[in-house]
Amino acid sequence: KAIDTLQNAGYTVIHQQWVDNHDDFMAAMHVQILPIIMGTGTKAKVLAAMSSGLLCVGTWYSFENILANTGEHYLQYNDSSEIPELLSSICKNRELYAGIAEKGKKQIIEMHDTGKVVAQLLANSTTR
Repeated sequence: KAIDTLQNAGYTVIHQQWVDNHDDFMAAMHVQILPIIMGTGTKAKVLAAMSSGLLCVGTWYSFENILANTGEHYLQYNDSSEIPELLSSICKNRELYAGIAEKGKKQIIEMHDTGKVVAQLLANSTTR
């Protein structure tokens, strides 16, 4: 549905189901749309996209269990019909959204650092 919405709004959309090198592919991107509609837990690809400095746009499920805030570290939509307006706003306010992407990157690096998470878990387990 998200792809149809974007194509109907005049955007060229390529639904890339597989790439040989994810990092190289994503290095050419500026925005990642995350149309995740179900699931639980932290999504590794969302963390990877945010920590690389991409502006992430997704559903509530996309950012579930990620220690970041909508509008501050990423953009959230509730229905795919909202995506064209978000993309138009991004084009008109590039500096604003570049700042959100940068804040998102810093937030993920700070709050989802594996070493820090493990250290905190170990610290919590020794206090019991």
